Amino acid sequence: VAIHEAGRALVALCSEHADPVAKVTILPAGRSLGVTQQLPTDERHLYSESYLHDSLAVRMAGRAAELLVLGEASTGAANDLAGATELATRMVRDWGFSTRLGPVGFGSGGPAYLGLQPTEGRTYAEGTQLVIDEEVSHILSEAGERAHTILSERRGSLDAVIDLLLEKETITGVELMDVVRRSVDSAELVAVTR
Repeated sequence: VAIHEAGRALVALCSEHADPVAKVTILPAGRSLGVTQQLPTDERHLYSESYLHDSLAVRMAGRAAELLVLGEASTGAANDLAGATELATRMVRDWGFSTRLGPVGFGSGGPAYLGLQPTEGRTYAEGTQLVIDEEVSHILSEAGERAHTILSERRGSLDAVIDLLLEKETITGVELMDVVRRSVDSAELVAVTR
């Protein structure tokens, strides 16, 4: 759990468009074994493509950290993968963030608040669904690779965050920043001082 949450926290810290980390804990809460809590600095109603890609990298980072440190993933990434898949699907199908499909929205139905009922089932061809599936897979693979790269390049920081979580079980965003600052050289520091 410490490896998983340290990975998420470090990728969030190093992603320019991600929400800041407020708290990281390895204490179980409900069905969750640990949590990396990010809080937006501003209220948002619209999300940029770069924000969404950073969000995907953070969601894939726990699994990437497990692969990097342990050499294999665990079932702990199930909720992250489900959420990332849902987000990537909306990026492709609803918001037109696919270079292959272009700026077309294949949403699942009209807005119910206008008196329209959501359409039942898919409203596009099987071939289109195949392209959507391929694009979602591509976006998720890129997010996983990006998370892995960030963590590989900052392995010392990852290990330091893991150690601190094992020691304290819960850390603040400020403590996260402090431990990362102490574990990096000056060239790396620029990437994490946003």
